Amino acid sequence: MENIMNFMAQRTEFILSSAGYQQGIIKSVIHLSFSNPLQSIPSRIEALRAAQKEAAFPDFLLAVKRVNNIVPKTPLPPVEASLFQQDEEKDLSAAVAAARNALMPAIDGSDFSAALKAVLPVTSPVNSFFDKVLVMDKREEVKTNRLSLLRDVWETVALIADFSKFQS
Repeated sequence: MENIMNFMAQRTEFILSSAGYQQGIIKSVIHLSFSNPLQSIPSRIEALRAAQKEAAFPDFLLAVKRVNNIVPKTPLPPVEASLFQQDEEKDLSAAVAAARNALMPAIDGSDFSAALKAVLPVTSPVNSFFDKVLVMDKREEVKTNRLSLLRDVWETVALIADFSKFQS
C-alpha cells in the first residue's frame, strides 16, 4: 500500500510541477494528499502562493521554521498551563488556541486563505516567546512543557502545510 501511495504522490508532484507550481510549495503540501482529499491540494497551493505576497508572510515563515527546528521528533506530553512561568508562554498558548479555533472551520470548509489568515497572528507571540523565554530550562518539567507548547504551534500550522519545506 505504501508503494501505491508514494507512486501517487510522485505523480501528483509531477503534475503540479508541470502546471507551473513552485517545487517548495508542492513539497510543503504533497504529504497532505495521504490524509486529505487530493482535490484540496491545488487550493492549498493557491492560498500559499497568495500568502507569499503578504508582507507578514516572511516573518511568519521564519518564526514557524524556528519552532520546527527546536521541537524534538520524539513524543511529548500535553501542555500543562499550570507549569507556565512567564506571560509569553500564556500569550503563545492563547494565540495557538485562537488560531486553531479559527483554523479548523476554515480547513473543513476548504477555505485555505482563511486558514492561513488564522495562523499568521501566531508570529508575534512566537517571536516574543523566543526572545524572552529560555526554552531549555534547568527544570525538566518546565523545559518539556515549553517544548510541548512549541509542538502545539507546529502541529497547528502544519494542518495547512509543512512550512519546513517551504521556500520563501
